[in-house]
Amino acid sequence: MSEKEGELRFNPILVAIALVAVLIGGAVVYVFFAFYVGIGQVGVVYDISGNIDPNARGGPSIYGKLPWQSVKWINIGTDYVDMWTEYDSNGNPIKSGDWPALDVPTSEGLKCAMDVTVRWHIMAGADFSRLVRSIPDLNYEDKVILPAIREVVRDTTGKHSAIELYGPQRDIISQDIRARLALRLKSDPRIPDTIELEDFYMRQLFLPVDFERSIRDKQIAEQNMAKASFERQQKLIQANATAQSTIIEAQGMAEAVRLVQQRFQGLSEREVGAYLTYKYIEALDKGFVSGNKVMLFLPQPSGQNMILQLPRIEDLPEATPTTPK
Repeated sequence: MSEKEGELRFNPILVAIALVAVLIGGAVVYVFFAFYVGIGQVGVVYDISGNIDPNARGGPSIYGKLPWQSVKWINIGTDYVDMWTEYDSNGNPIKSGDWPALDVPTSEGLKCAMDVTVRWHIMAGADFSRLVRSIPDLNYEDKVILPAIREVVRDTTGKHSAIELYGPQRDIISQDIRARLALRLKSDPRIPDTIELEDFYMRQLFLPVDFERSIRDKQIAEQNMAKASFERQQKLIQANATAQSTIIEAQGMAEAVRLVQQRFQGLSEREVGAYLTYKYIEALDKGFVSGNKVMLFLPQPSGQNMILQLPRIEDLPEATPTTPK
């Protein structure tokens, strides 16, 4: 073999050209004769005459097709619509998402704004060929889902007051909307049994500024009334307790008087005097030593009993010493 023949056989330029030709040929074959369906997708094949293959292809996989055929890819994974708006303190919108918050009415005729999130997916067993035929651009989000959300939500909120939408019935109303919206999407006449609702979230409700302020003032007033009622009740309880204590104290004093009278009943005046002198000295001793006031109860034969209060020892005036003459 000559040196010249060896150079022609291993020419890198020819090898590169051959590789490029293979790649181009493979690309042409793939573009015109094959297509790829990814995870969470199905592919629907149709031709230039409008014929749609009823057998959708699921992924992930590569499928073959004819050169005059095309493919529409449909996502069957979970998708969502997020409708929200931010407002300033005066109720003016300052920022919105891809879709603004829903303008919804109430039974009183108020116009409110509601932030909602809706999660849904295309059912795996749906008639995909009908979906492509009914909505060729596959923009079912704008043509089916969003109109259904607006219709069901507004129809439901219009049957409830702002207080019900804002208060404890909110969860019940949200569940009602979810049930009605699921039925509305599933029974759409153009693509029935195609869209399945996963969940509906009523995230926030914006009431008119003046109405919201009146609700807040009403809640504050109700809280103040409840506080005043509680304080009044506490005062009544305390007053009743004080009255009961006074009654019990008076009953105890009356019982003490009765016992003392019973104790002196049948005694002579001399015996009573001797006993009182003893108690007097005992009271003085205990009271003055402990620094307490000394109270003396003196029963009288006439029935007009006497109670004497002796001063505490520290309250007595100091004696002035005298010099004996």
